[in-house]
Amino acid sequence: VDALAAGAPLVAEESVRETVNYLCDCRRNLSLLQRDFPAVDFARIAHEEDPIWAKYEAQFGDQLTFEGHRESDDLPSLAVRARAALTFLGSRPETSIAVASHSAFMKHFFNSDLGGIVEFADDAVKEFLQEGFDNAELRTAAAVISPAASL
Repeated sequence: VDALAAGAPLVAEESVRETVNYLCDCRRNLSLLQRDFPAVDFARIAHEEDPIWAKYEAQFGDQLTFEGHRESDDLPSLAVRARAALTFLGSRPETSIAVASHSAFMKHFFNSDLGGIVEFADDAVKEFLQEGFDNAELRTAAAVISPAASL
């Protein structure tokens, strides 16, 4: 709270959101988010409606038609999104950044199923970051984001 009071930016970033598998993962329309969270910078959100949900709804049908995983079973697309998240984080001028995300996205991000997007300093760090996340858990990690992360 002190950082926000001091003017730290609060930026919405589509690439770090929860995996899009179920209707509850569909984000609200941009205009509603802007109305309800006026302190947040939504400039990076390009679409009024959720483009990720729309993609999977077009592919699989609505929630009543298809009840399985959508994005979590589409690892190539999820890897693209994880790389976009790294590119975004690497582009920020801040040296300390808090990322609010969700456990399923973080699980994919830190585990090898996305093809080695993250490299770990040692086995202890790897074990710590690959453990399952508890609800509302806070973890701290140091990162060096290389230009290759955006490939």
